[in-house]
Amino acid sequence: MRSSVLIIFFVVALPAIAAQLPLYNCTGGTFDSAASGGFGGSLSALFSSLSSTSSASNAANDTAGAGTDSAYGLYMCQGDLFGSDCQSCVRMAIAEINRSCAGFRRGVIWYDQCLLRYSDLDFFGQVDSAGVNMSNPGEQTSSMEPYEMMSALVEEAPFRRPLMFASNTSDLYPIFSIAQCTSDLTSAGCQRCLTSILNSTRICCRSQKGWRYLSPSCWIRYEASPFFSVPGKTEIIRSRCSADDFPAALLASEQSNLQTAVAELESNANSSGFYNTTTGDQRVGDLFGLALCREEPAALPNNACTGCLHRSRTAIAGECPNKTQGIMWYDDCLLRYSNQSIFNVVDVEGRTFCSGDSVSSDTDNITVTGALELVEAAVGRASLFASGIITLSNANSSYLTAQCTRDLSRENCRSCLGNATSRIVTDCRQRRGWQFLSGSCMIRYEVYPFFNQTAATIITPAAGPPPAPGGGGRNSSREGGRSRSSNVKVIAIVLPIVAVLLLLGMLLFRRWKLRRKRDHRKLLDQDFKTREMSLFDFDAIKLATNDFSNENKLGEGGFGPVYKGVLRDGSEIAVKRLSEKSKQGPTEFKNEVKLISKLQHKNLVRMLGCCVEGEEKLLIYELLPNNSLDAFLFDANKRAQLNWERRLLIISGIAKGLLYLHEDSLLKVIHRDLKASNILLDNHMNAKISDFGMAKIYITDENVVNTNRIVGTFGYMAPEYAMDGVFSVKSDVYSFGVLLLEIISGERNGRAHLEQHGQSLLRTAWDLWKEDKAIEFIDQSLRDHCPVGEVVKCIHIGLLCVQENAEERPTMFTVVVMLRTENTELPSPGQPPNFLRKTPEADASSSSQSPTPSVLQSINEVTESELAPR
Repeated sequence: MRSSVLIIFFVVALPAIAAQLPLYNCTGGTFDSAASGGFGGSLSALFSSLSSTSSASNAANDTAGAGTDSAYGLYMCQGDLFGSDCQSCVRMAIAEINRSCAGFRRGVIWYDQCLLRYSDLDFFGQVDSAGVNMSNPGEQTSSMEPYEMMSALVEEAPFRRPLMFASNTSDLYPIFSIAQCTSDLTSAGCQRCLTSILNSTRICCRSQKGWRYLSPSCWIRYEASPFFSVPGKTEIIRSRCSADDFPAALLASEQSNLQTAVAELESNANSSGFYNTTTGDQRVGDLFGLALCREEPAALPNNACTGCLHRSRTAIAGECPNKTQGIMWYDDCLLRYSNQSIFNVVDVEGRTFCSGDSVSSDTDNITVTGALELVEAAVGRASLFASGIITLSNANSSYLTAQCTRDLSRENCRSCLGNATSRIVTDCRQRRGWQFLSGSCMIRYEVYPFFNQTAATIITPAAGPPPAPGGGGRNSSREGGRSRSSNVKVIAIVLPIVAVLLLLGMLLFRRWKLRRKRDHRKLLDQDFKTREMSLFDFDAIKLATNDFSNENKLGEGGFGPVYKGVLRDGSEIAVKRLSEKSKQGPTEFKNEVKLISKLQHKNLVRMLGCCVEGEEKLLIYELLPNNSLDAFLFDANKRAQLNWERRLLIISGIAKGLLYLHEDSLLKVIHRDLKASNILLDNHMNAKISDFGMAKIYITDENVVNTNRIVGTFGYMAPEYAMDGVFSVKSDVYSFGVLLLEIISGERNGRAHLEQHGQSLLRTAWDLWKEDKAIEFIDQSLRDHCPVGEVVKCIHIGLLCVQENAEERPTMFTVVVMLRTENTELPSPGQPPNFLRKTPEADASSSSQSPTPSVLQSINEVTESELAPR
């Protein structure tokens, strides 16, 4: 009866307790374990021999006794375990099997790193593959790489004499795997055993991240973290993939978008250690991605960030095939993508990973305290990273790092790391090592150094209260009493005075601070929630821009200058400093901040945060290396860099960005100041729309909006807006048409053509179109090196966009479709508006072409920007 109970425990209970080794199985008849001779004596001799051999050999089998008292046995240590380590595991197995299988004539026990088996029957050379599967139900993987790697090991291990052990790791995926047979088997028997248990694992556990199969004759094991010694491969690699797949109809497009996103992340994150991007199109939706390297790149070995991200880029495609979301964590970097916006959104699906070794409760308390200190240190740094060394009284040290992705606000970083410490306290108390990993923040603790320690914070246990001073004799007591009495009198007199002075000082300081930050509070009212956008420290921005020096000045628009800056973590930024003379006050400033914080698209410039200090109002953007379109388009030397492919890419990007603003974003937005200087170019010459200070949110059922306050740039403004204050999405379409014609011609509207031909760029395009000479409108540097038909089609679209009647202009959706579609028939354009037309009085009296004064006077706060080349 006892035997059957144990067998049931082995077969049924063990899968539920997974990795709680040791596992054992006791079968066969019984014997008197108390007797000194017989089978019990043979078994003792067998165990003594195996224990002795294990100090010199990784695996062995032996026999003791004779006849019916014969005992047959073997042990097998994991292939990388030798010498005293192997012997310790075997001795532990002998002690446990003597206790657990006492009186049984057959038994087998498994530890993480060794196996021990004995029997009263000769089993040498016989394959016994009946065992148990163990998996990690908490983590899933879609990758076939673990099973494919294990299949290769199953083929290799039988022929690796004398151990019949093979191991492998992946540089890209979180895969550490072994296959091994006991030493009594032949190569053919080993292969038969391994093939059998691998097939069993394939049925039950292939989708699990981490599994093993244990049998009396062989075992296989795969883990997502190291469990055997591999020189130079101690890195812990983890991943997380969503359960959802991309729709089959969109799979090819989504995979292409993912490849584009991760390639951009890899190429851009190395310079500052962090980068995020948005890619996609209207049909499949946006894909959001970010990359983060551990600590500043300067603290990592050369090319460590680039190399890590390159491995992550390849790994995430294999680890999360076709999945809508994925994360790869390496020691030195993180790579993440999602089809949902992840920027400044705390990932609440973090996981803890705890080591198996324990530490004392005192050390545990110190570690938790140190982790909390480090959380505050990380939140206080611009890079949202901190490292610390915890020093103990016995001179031992342990090591901590805490880090957030840099898209998070400080409040969200604190929230993520606070959740991490709470989880660690619950899951990993008194462990010698642990990690918390999420898509937004990470904390790691080890008893060995794993980071550059030059800038680490030293964390020491808080000192206890000092001991009470020792007493003297009776005189000492009386003197001490008189002294204490005098001290009490002094304190009674001085304390109220000090308290009043302190209170007065605090009131004065508070009044000064309230007055100093009056404007600050006006900006940070309920209309401007700081959690929507990170707030930067003014001194940090001042330092980054070298005190707003002219050398760092990129240009100047209607609302103030723009400066290049470099933060302490090495990331480059563009700082828009609101001029004191500018008419953009708190309303426009809040408008721009609130708008851009809610808008996420690859063709919109990404705002990193803002800064408000007294009268100073700053907007901090990502720095785009190629600056603005006008710097290329209207520069005779740089214009040659804009071949037709690049110009078409820019046109398409602007159109997609406007379509997002008008129809696809949560807020329906009219930009109202679309022009060449407000189109920024990234390092791939992708267009990003910037400057939302004049933008307006509109209700979707509103056709038009009327305003008495006209803002914008003359030359790009639709006639109904410039003259009557009426604007709609069709006003932006008009501005896009002007910009499109500028990109094709390389000329600015209202400048060269106005002087040369006495008419606007639009009129020139129209006249050439009517005369079937549209090719002459094309930039001379393009004319001989472009697909003329495609360029002429774009001129046609531009003319449709600048129709005088707003209702006759296409929507941006129609524009995007026309740009994408080949061989489509477009409607004929009408004559564009002529801002130089005569007034009725002028028509009656003269043929003057002068602008009408009343028309010009109706334009308020209109700029004619002249930006310096950037």
